[in-house]
Amino acid sequence: MPGAKIILILRNPTDRTISDYFYSGLHQSPTDFHRHVQDATKRFNKCRLRRSYRACASRSYYPRIQVSVYIAHVREWLRLYPREQFLVLRTEDWHDHANNSMFQEIFKFLEIDELSEAELPDLEDDRVLVQIESKKATEKKSQKLGYVLPETRALLDNFFVRYNRELAEYLGDEAFLWND
Repeated sequence: MPGAKIILILRNPTDRTISDYFYSGLHQSPTDFHRHVQDATKRFNKCRLRRSYRACASRSYYPRIQVSVYIAHVREWLRLYPREQFLVLRTEDWHDHANNSMFQEIFKFLEIDELSEAELPDLEDDRVLVQIESKKATEKKSQKLGYVLPETRALLDNFFVRYNRELAEYLGDEAFLWND
């Protein structure tokens, strides 16, 4: 697809993995999840000693940590399409900091007419309303699902730090370190 414009919106990989676990319907207890994370990270790291990102990221792990090793996927996509065809954003920036300049950046990337300042506030108000409703639904569902042990979050953060660093270097953007 020559000329395709591809927008990637990547979420903090630890948060994405935890969310995927909760929404899979396979969750049991925080302790079980921790054991699964220990096993999956150990197996992925062992795979990486012998195989490529591509090989390890195409295997199945539970929880699905391989999905959040973004560098493996981004490298593959950039083998197929030139970097200029990608706009890579972070979910956190979209939710926390979406503003007129972000919309204009997207419009410019897509090579479509930018909205006037008069048109943008309506778009932003709609986004805020959707975000508020989505957050309420997520909080309600999360209360039913339980929580994650702090040591599980730390384990995932430590696992992803190497891959986040490689992604940030590859994209030339330290925001993908997820240090905020």
